[in-house]
Amino acid sequence: MYGLAGLRIGYAIGDTPVLEAMNRLRTPFNLTGVSQAAALAALDDAGHVNRSIQENAAERAKLTKGLSALGLRPVRSHTNFIFIDIGQEAQELCDELLHEGVIVRPSAGWASPMPCASPLASPKKRSAAGSDEPLARQTRRQK
Repeated sequence: MYGLAGLRIGYAIGDTPVLEAMNRLRTPFNLTGVSQAAALAALDDAGHVNRSIQENAAERAKLTKGLSALGLRPVRSHTNFIFIDIGQEAQELCDELLHEGVIVRPSAGWASPMPCASPLASPKKRSAAGSDEPLARQTRRQK
């Protein structure tokens, strides 16, 4: 919601043992002073957060509808990405989409039963990214 992933900013909420284990994996000096200042400023920008939540929900609904119209099976999501059950050719499809300017990641390494995760993008980024043809080809392969 804050748009600070490139600064490696994030937070976690969870059980103490899980958070302690995560903290042991954190590298020392992993945030710069600029990153920390940006994070603190972002916490005060409620307007941006509210707009991001609304835009994220709208784009998630559009993308889910479009993927379903192509015959794909996106998993219901409340996040900024959508899992798509595309079968075993996840890496091949991800590579094809990357050539179209769309970045998706195969999720096999996440111990997930869904082979592909698609981050949400703004309409401007999506329209600049090319066509739905790689996804349509994947749907035809599954039939």
